[in-house]
Amino acid sequence: YMVIIQNTLEADGRNILNQAVNSISASGATNIDLGMERQKNLDYNKTENRDKVVITFTDGLPTKYSGYSENIANDAIKTANDIKIENHA
Repeated sequence: YMVIIQNTLEADGRNILNQAVNSISASGATNIDLGMERQKNLDYNKTENRDKVVITFTDGLPTKYSGYSENIANDAIKTANDIKIENHA
């Protein structure tokens, strides 16, 4: 898992972000709740006084192994709402 925080106003930051996005490939399950939980726990969420944006990339259904998982979907939605509440969004 990789966390990227870049200044996208500068060319270097945009290039690093573009390279990271272009290197994403699908493999295995779409464990979206884990991704949202990792984002929620990033230190910059608690220390920086700025607007926050969460961008989520997914290649399919919320799953843990295969097939749709309502629990994974609900956990991701709950975590997204927690992030909004914690950041007064």
